[in-house]
Amino acid sequence: MIDGIGALYHLKASDPGKALHKACQEFETVFAHQILKTMGQTLEEGFAGDGLAGDMYDDLLYLELARKVTEGRGLGLATVVEQQLKERFSGQIADQGGQDASDNTVWRTGRKD
Repeated sequence: MIDGIGALYHLKASDPGKALHKACQEFETVFAHQILKTMGQTLEEGFAGDGLAGDMYDDLLYLELARKVTEGRGLGLATVVEQQLKERFSGQIADQGGQDASDNTVWRTGRKD
């Protein structure tokens, strides 16, 4: 969503550990965006809506706020998710460096599509 799945997929081919870190950061940003958006909608329930254009600008504002909130140390969610995934899939992460990004391996399960 934020940087594009294609770039993340190609990063996985050269450095799976870095790709996992980036994916976890992206997840945290999407999660923060959803929280901010829900909070904003809750506040707006008592007021007349601005219409579609206002909603679009609100969503862009929440996305930018989410990016800023998750920069650096962020909320800590990305770190926890990354640690959990590294523990669970440590063998797959270590074994997949240098693969061609056009392969059909499903990274999280090791299955072929």
